[in-house]
Amino acid sequence: MANCRERVSQLETIIDITALLNTELDLCPLLNKIMKMAKRVMKAEIAALAILDEERNDLVLQLAVSGK
Repeated sequence: MANCRERVSQLETIIDITALLNTELDLCPLLNKIMKMAKRVMKAEIAALAILDEERNDLVLQLAVSGK
């Protein structure tokens, strides 16, 4: 039963992220909110987002979320 509750919570978070994608127009706050949600779902202490810079063929850190 606990597994079902956790799965429902994860699906609710996906729905929340989808709603954010449809309402938040500014990329920085959008990514920040999504990363906080992802961190919570994964039960991680820290989450980071890196984007590939194709010109340099290198990952560039865009955002890191830590703490509570």
